[in-house]
This record gives sequence, structure tokens and C-alpha cells, in this order.
Amino acid sequence: VRSEDWALVAEGRPDGPCASPSPAPTSRPRRQEYSGPVDIICEGSGVVAIAKPPGVTTEALLERLQALYDCAGQERRVISVSRLDRDTSGVLVAATSLVGADCLTAQFKDHRVFKQYLALCSGQLKPREGEVNARLFISGFAEKYRAYVSPKGKEACTRYRVLRGLERLAATGALMEACEPGVLSRPDELEAQVKAYCQRHAARAALREDAERERFSLVACYPVTGRTHQIRAHLAWCGHPLVADSNYCSRGQARSHFKWCPRLFLHCQRVRIRDVEGRELELTVPLPPDLEAVLGSCSGAARLS
Repeated sequence: VRSEDWALVAEGRPDGPCASPSPAPTSRPRRQEYSGPVDIICEGSGVVAIAKPPGVTTEALLERLQALYDCAGQERRVISVSRLDRDTSGVLVAATSLVGADCLTAQFKDHRVFKQYLALCSGQLKPREGEVNARLFISGFAEKYRAYVSPKGKEACTRYRVLRGLERLAATGALMEACEPGVLSRPDELEAQVKAYCQRHAARAALREDAERERFSLVACYPVTGRTHQIRAHLAWCGHPLVADSNYCSRGQARSHFKWCPRLFLHCQRVRIRDVEGRELELTVPLPPDLEAVLGSCSGAARLS
């Protein structure tokens, strides 16, 4: 992706979470263990790519892969060179030798690894193509990480392109449920309950007609650097946090999102690297069913391959 193809995000700092970092927590979370299957999508010279499921840490998944290699009698050493957040799904790349680790580390350091993520963020992201350059300071550790835009942080750059705008009714489930008809339990109450049903039906129709619509943007993100929470922090800083991101949404916003989106909407769809022998590997993991269902619940969405 050529840098000249991208427009710079509007000058000035947008509204978003950029408060001073809080002190690191004093207790470390318990290390996760994973005993499920590992979906290997490609193995090259000194490298391996797997489809990471949501809800599993990178460390636990790679430890499981190492155990499977050991059980199969394969003398491979799985080495982590990049990571995906626990609730992020998609392509995860690792090395299977020291030479492979050096090879991949050099590619990441020189920004020669192409990465494409799919993200659903709140609001209408503008301009439709752009680049966010904002230094990120990381506070905390393990699953307690949080990134803040700060001049003291490390250089971070995310390019993006809006694929389409989506909408959802902003009416809450509680309001919609209040308009549902009751059960006709007694014949002598039939007339009254039918009348009540008609009133509820009219209220429901009016609610749907008058309800405000929440707007969202389906975005392809291309991180140039690879900072912790980079896409999440950058879009939140621009005023467009990712859907169901409890770290960067307000508490009420995240609670509302979780009613129709089961997890953070962030998926690493495509990665391009070279193995130790110089062969280019194009690695792709399609959007998983849970996130496809989320898009299907929004107006204007189409199935993605």
C-alpha cells in the first residue's frame, strides 16, 4: 500500500479517550490454558500461520501448538513474533525456528508485513480513506493493557478505508419487549386483552417508525506499525470506538453493543509475509460466523467472502 494513496486525517485532535494513563495494576491475571484444536492454515520454511479463534490468548494458542508438535514428534520450536488480542480472531503468524523468528522479526521491524483487519466502529468514520498518525503510550500488562495517545508514546500509524456504512435501530430491547402482546388466559377478558394488544401493536409500530438509527462503519484497517491495541486506540481517539470494545467504549455503549454483538468486532483477515526461503505467503482467514451474523443484523450489510 503506497503512502501517497492515503489522505491524512483532519488536523487537530479528535474527541476520544486520551486521558493520562493510570498506574499499572498490582496483581497479575491467571495465565490461560487452551486444549482445543489448532487450525493451521499454512506452514512455510521456518514459519507457521494459524487461524486464531476469539476468546483465546496468543500465548495459550501457541503453547497448544507446541504441545501438538511435540506429541507428533516434530522437532519444531514455536516462537511468538506477533500477537492478536484475546477477543480478536484471524490470521496469527509465528516462527518455528530461530532462523524463522529472525526472518519474521526483521519483516515486522521494517514494515514489510502487509496486514488487513476488518473492524466495525461506531459512527460514520470520515474521511472514507485516511491515515491516523498518533503516538501510543501503553499502560498496564497482560489482559489489562490500555493504549493512550500521548507525545511520550511510540510512533504508531494506521491506514484505513471505509467499506460501507451500516445502521441499526437504536431502540432498546426492553422497549420493544414492552409492546409484545400478552397471553389470552380467560375468555371473559378476551375483549379487553384484544384492545390492549391493538394498543401495544400501535405503540410498537410507532416506536419502530420513530426510533433513531445508530450508524456504524465497516472499515478495512492496515496497521503500518504494530503497537498494542493500535487499531482500537486509534479509532477510539478519532471518536469512533470499535463495537463491543469494553476497553475503549463507554460502559453504557459497550453494554448496548453486547446485546447484539457477542465480542469485540475486530478480525485479522489477511497477512502477507515471506518465509526463510524468500517465498511470499498470502494468508487469509474469512470473517467467522459470529461476526457475519452481526453484519447480517445491520441494514446495508452483505455477506463477505
